[in-house]
Amino acid sequence: MGTTTTAAPPTITRSGELPWLGDEHGAGVRVLALNPEAGWFTMLIKGRAGQVNPAHTHVGGASFYVLSGGFDYRGGSARAGDWVWEPAGSVHDATTHPEDTVYFGQIYGPVAFHNKEGRPPRMVDWLSTQRLVDRAAGSGPARSGYDPLDAALVRTTEATWRELAPGRQAQLLRTCAETGHVHLLVRAAAGSEEPARIHFGGAELFVLDGSLELDGAVLGEGDHLNEPVGARRGPLKALTEATYLLSLYGAVAYTDADGRITDVFDWTSAAALAD
Repeated sequence: MGTTTTAAPPTITRSGELPWLGDEHGAGVRVLALNPEAGWFTMLIKGRAGQVNPAHTHVGGASFYVLSGGFDYRGGSARAGDWVWEPAGSVHDATTHPEDTVYFGQIYGPVAFHNKEGRPPRMVDWLSTQRLVDRAAGSGPARSGYDPLDAALVRTTEATWRELAPGRQAQLLRTCAETGHVHLLVRAAAGSEEPARIHFGGAELFVLDGSLELDGAVLGEGDHLNEPVGARRGPLKALTEATYLLSLYGAVAYTDADGRITDVFDWTSAAALAD
């Protein structure tokens, strides 16, 4: 199950070479990264002196580091060198800029700007940001934010089972280089074992049929297992023939009886499995 596929090289964006996209009064953004898989977007944000951002809700978390100037919010203030974390669900009153301000923003979900007329809120997310970039580049009509159904549909009753390890077969449902996430359908023969492991990312397992045993706990049809980051587990044993959905949100390191890492399975391993 070793890694055989090489990850893409890192993307370097030189912010000083990007245009400011925004209004004619000096406010705007420089888009540094867009992650449609996770819905994240990263940008430099420039606010002009006297600018007021409407009240808004952070549907996803966000962080901001003030490079110059500053802004006032919820009775507090942030100035150059300050870092602000906004958890998902945070509701802001209007944010004001007493002076010209530039800050670095990492936004991990949509931001909904409120209004006073009862209209639906204006949403800013990765897709609206992508459309802003597309318009500035003159690259044609705004793209859709959704794939057609067949791009995301796997008919497991028709898909090919591939050898994952002795006693275990799998269908690769999806893998993503951007997030490192892997989704598998696994079929385990009775008596087979998945080695002891360390979860470098979170994981979820849902039993469709059969029974499994993990560290003394028996999992049966309909049972769901949630593994936190850093979890260390003993072998996963199939008490009967079993089928389960497995979602990995990061690499898994397999260990021997002495706790030494012997192999690593991640999105590149899954991609190689499909190849």
